[in-house]
Amino acid sequence: AVCVAYPLEDGSVLFPLRGNCPTRADGAHPSGRFQKITWEGDVAWDFKFCPDNYTPGYDIEPMPNGNVLIPADNRSSAGVVYEIQPNGTSEGTIVWQCVLPSSLNSRGTYINSVSYNTDLDLILVDLQTPQNKFVVIDHSVSPGQVVSTHDIGSGGRVHAAIWSTKYFIGTATPLPDADTAAMRLNNLLAVHNSSEAVEVNMTTDSKVKSYRYSFSRNEGSVQRLPNGNLLVQKGLNGRTITELDDNGSTVATYTSKGRCSRAYKYGASFAGFDKLNVAMVTGVADVRTGKSVSVKRSGRNLTIRNSEVSPAYIRIITPQGKTVFSMKLRNTVTCISPDLP
Repeated sequence: AVCVAYPLEDGSVLFPLRGNCPTRADGAHPSGRFQKITWEGDVAWDFKFCPDNYTPGYDIEPMPNGNVLIPADNRSSAGVVYEIQPNGTSEGTIVWQCVLPSSLNSRGTYINSVSYNTDLDLILVDLQTPQNKFVVIDHSVSPGQVVSTHDIGSGGRVHAAIWSTKYFIGTATPLPDADTAAMRLNNLLAVHNSSEAVEVNMTTDSKVKSYRYSFSRNEGSVQRLPNGNLLVQKGLNGRTITELDDNGSTVATYTSKGRCSRAYKYGASFAGFDKLNVAMVTGVADVRTGKSVSVKRSGRNLTIRNSEVSPAYIRIITPQGKTVFSMKLRNTVTCISPDLP
């Protein structure tokens, strides 16, 4: 089972998978295997990771330096966060780590998510019930040190802690048109108690906002958008993704094609979507035989070649799902100029 997936600036996708680690923390969905898949579908990295006495959880965080952060848990420990440097196609080296202090351990506590702050060089994790805490870790020292903790609220469950940051997730690339004042940069966000998203100011250790929303008991996500609004996803089995203004009112909704547990918005300017946009616009297939055809794009022109004897039925769609061209193509070369974005 895939857990949480993140697109990268090179067009690939990074995600954890269910692994076979022998130790499992109370309540945590374990992973233990991590993959990076290119847009073409090739496995660029397939890393199995079961550190002694710990089991990685279901989140991972890409970093601007190309490394990844992996949180892990143990029934008798508050957890540990590893920084892994990928090597080759299946290896990885631990280059940094932070063992959370035993004072944060309680029966049932585990790390639900991990988020990196590029400007502050700080790492944010959340501890599941009964702790219900944000934990901020100094990444600039080795081993890492916990610099502050912040109560999220009593009762319920905590999911998907994330920084409010002006960068695309896992990068040092600024978001375009970011209203840094409206975003309240460097505040901490998380889903709490199936009924709210909470925002905490790390400096004052105070709750800034509580946004009422009907989340699932399991998972769900929250993200600060460049305009200051909030993107929330219901969680387990949910399809509706909602944008809330700063008063908590719904300003837009999106429906995913399938069920998802978390959702994050990137936008068309994200470098990792260059291939995605072209592939979605020019991606074609023979719906009868399943055999692919070759496509080349030059500006607004497409050259499509069907090398098979049987015809290919072509439909060209935009990333928004709008059909801009359709035709039946036999074994010929055709150059067309549809209304491409």
